Amino acid sequence: ALLARLLGPSSLGQYYEVVAWVLLIGSVVQSGWVPFLVRETATMAEFGKSSALVGMASLAIRTVGGLSVVAALSLIALAYLAYPASLHLFLIAAPVIVLLSLSLIWQAIVRGIGWTLLSQVCETAVRPGVQLFAIGGFWFGIFQLDLTPARAISVLLVATAVSAAVAFVLERQALAPFRATTPGERPELGQWLRPLGQNALIAWCMAANPQIATVILGSMASDAETADFRIALQLSQLLSIGLVAVVATYANEFSRCFARDDMAGLQRLAWRASNFSLMISIPIGLPFILFGKPLIQGIFGPAYAGASVALVILVVGQVANAFFGAVTAIAIATRREAGALGAH
Repeated sequence: ALLARLLGPSSLGQYYEVVAWVLLIGSVVQSGWVPFLVRETATMAEFGKSSALVGMASLAIRTVGGLSVVAALSLIALAYLAYPASLHLFLIAAPVIVLLSLSLIWQAIVRGIGWTLLSQVCETAVRPGVQLFAIGGFWFGIFQLDLTPARAISVLLVATAVSAAVAFVLERQALAPFRATTPGERPELGQWLRPLGQNALIAWCMAANPQIATVILGSMASDAETADFRIALQLSQLLSIGLVAVVATYANEFSRCFARDDMAGLQRLAWRASNFSLMISIPIGLPFILFGKPLIQGIFGPAYAGASVALVILVVGQVANAFFGAVTAIAIATRREAGALGAH
């Protein structure tokens, strides 16, 4: 809300278009790794395969790190050819791809080890906390500067860097007992390729859809209309809080139950996850459906009232998604990526 009020519709739309490209290109690098690593780390930790776990983590970090650098350079090249007027914004934003990609890998390893709550600190507290602190500095005049798209993206970069540093420390601590007892074992890539590829396609579909919509809208509509869509999208994503929390909490437990062949336990977790996500989404969604326009005007300002129609449509979709529960996470945990990929 502070960002929307400080930037205004046109500048906010420009900011979101750059961020959408960052997340879209970054998702190509990150896709599939997080659920795959959570599942494999949880399984290896369950059976005490320390050497394989350390080797897998090392390979994942090196691979994603290298690919993310290539992705960041590709983003700059794209901006040079297609968005020359906004090239300076893309230059600031490009390192976010590298930092965010590595941060997500470190967090996935930590979650798979069983440090569920700590693995969520970076994305739920550190990164948004740094952003809120910095944007608040502009709002209260502490920095004595106007907030521009370039400065807003710089805030995102700093927040992502701090979050990545915390994720790195957590990963080193989580894997320290495994690294101390055994050297890393080189993973068999042939065993990885198919499930990792399927996980990548699933995750890319989930991550890319909103970014593609933003990029397409940005090329066809005004910056103000793009800002309206992104505000509606962000508000609707509040309904997924329950589902996100369920996946973060139970993803490794889904994998452990399947590894132990505990189908009854897995069923209980799935039922609990569905109920919890639905109970969270409905109370959040109803006010958006009934009072969407005045809520948007009160939170973001009258200039964004046009986001109310898109908000209703997106909220209905989020409630339906919550009703079915953590189906994708369960499919991945039970090594049924092909079925989940078909659904997406």
